[in-house]
Amino acid sequence: MKSHLENRYYQTEQGYHGQCAAMINFDSRPWLPEINIPALILVGSHDLVALPEESFEIARLIPNAQIKIIHNAGHNPEAEESGIFIKELSTFITNLDSDVFMNQHLYRNLSKF
Repeated sequence: MKSHLENRYYQTEQGYHGQCAAMINFDSRPWLPEINIPALILVGSHDLVALPEESFEIARLIPNAQIKIIHNAGHNPEAEESGIFIKELSTFITNLDSDVFMNQHLYRNLSKF
C-alpha cells in the first residue's frame, strides 16, 4: 500500500471499515420527499456500488426528479463517460427555470442538504 505521502486518498483499514459501516447504515429515503428543488440523478448502467435500481427509487422519492442512465459506465460516470455526463448535466442546467430555482424559499432550503 502506498503511504499517505504518495497517495492523497490514503486511509487506514479502520477508516475504510468505518466508512463501509456508515454507508450500510445510512438511509436517506425518509427525507428525500422534502427536497423541493430540481434534481437530476445520473447513474452508470454498470454501477455496482449504487445500483441503478436504487437510483430509480431515489428519483421516485424526490418530487420532480429526473433520472438518466449513463450506459457503459460504473460508479464514476463523470470519468468513465465524461462526454455523456457533461451533456446530460448541461441539458439539465440549461432547462432549469432560473426564477423557480432561485426563489428565496427554495434557495433557503438548500442548506438542509
